[in-house]
Amino acid sequence: MTDDGERSTVNDPWSLIIAGDGEAGYRRELERVAAEAGVGERVRFVGQVVGEEKARLLAGAECVVLASHSENFGMSVAEALAHGTPALWPGEVCRGKGSAAKAAAFGWRIPKRRWPMACGG
Repeated sequence: MTDDGERSTVNDPWSLIIAGDGEAGYRRELERVAAEAGVGERVRFVGQVVGEEKARLLAGAECVVLASHSENFGMSVAEALAHGTPALWPGEVCRGKGSAAKAAAFGWRIPKRRWPMACGG
């Protein structure tokens, strides 16, 4: 579901794993949004993951999306790339000519003005 309340029209089989809990109440809000959008059964919230479980999730993902606009480096992008998984992140994160993703040509930095479109908004 987009921010303006429109439902996704994607019919292909898909699933989404959300790792981490974020700030207090954020996970509950995401769970509510997923349920209201009718995709709750496709979204799995796994909380904080570390070690081998984290490596397994990163290596098994088709793509990692960093939705944060406030991280100054984007460690999850670097971790995804280290596991051979492409990444998508907002333009404010991982900037610069020397970023790991640009050097590896293995991810997509989305400029701030286009981020809502990239995420279906």
